[in-house]
Amino acid sequence: MTYSKDGSPKIGSDITSSTMINGLRFPAQLDYEAYFLRKGVICYPHELWENDELVKGVQRHWHTKGQSGCVFAQIVATRADELGWDSYVARNTRAETILPVINEAIANPGCQNLSLLFPDITTGNMLRDLILELARQDIVRINATREFQDLVIIELRTPISDSAEAWLVGFGPFDFFPKTRQAPIVEIAIRTKLKPVDLNSQLNQDARAAHLADIPIDLDDDRFSSVLVATKERIKQIIGDESRETSKAKVTFTFPKEIWYSNQ
Repeated sequence: MTYSKDGSPKIGSDITSSTMINGLRFPAQLDYEAYFLRKGVICYPHELWENDELVKGVQRHWHTKGQSGCVFAQIVATRADELGWDSYVARNTRAETILPVINEAIANPGCQNLSLLFPDITTGNMLRDLILELARQDIVRINATREFQDLVIIELRTPISDSAEAWLVGFGPFDFFPKTRQAPIVEIAIRTKLKPVDLNSQLNQDARAAHLADIPIDLDDDRFSSVLVATKERIKQIIGDESRETSKAKVTFTFPKEIWYSNQ
């Protein structure tokens, strides 16, 4: 097995993809467990989620397969080391642990985007408690909550400078998430830099809002436009008849009302 510069494994094309969404196949948690068991990297399934480097490799690989719908994310994930998409596996949520990681990523010129991975968060209630704890410690700001059908939509932001906030994007292994956000591991993805001066004109130009899509990527205008069109088409194929309301860029997580409002 080969490894990336950050020590995470490079997963081969022989992994099974058991998740079927509108004619597309993607790997799921059980597929990753079976893959590493077959390769002899782990002896028991739980060992995968206890190994930080394997956790990073799994989530990065998932992004390369395109279930998020974002073709830009596929490109960046495939070239994560080169383009500066870093990952950190968080085993606790204390401010003294999380804040230095975020601040270091903001200060590091080589880090463009940061993924905080929480493999120990395995239920909706645990994720809700994580968000409330991060907000209590001023690591994130709950920008908005609103109800949509039987769900509660949560928008999270975190400051990256005196003048700009990152719009956080969340993923995780929950069927109440939109299909484009259903990943093997709970993730909070953060844009750690201000918008570049040569940001493509087709992207959001608001300098106060830092988006994952702002990451510099060497595509000419024609190629950029084609990737943007491909992203819109892919998201439409994955989402199908599902509303886009819960998967917009400003949305971090969605919860069933009974989970979000419990014990509050």
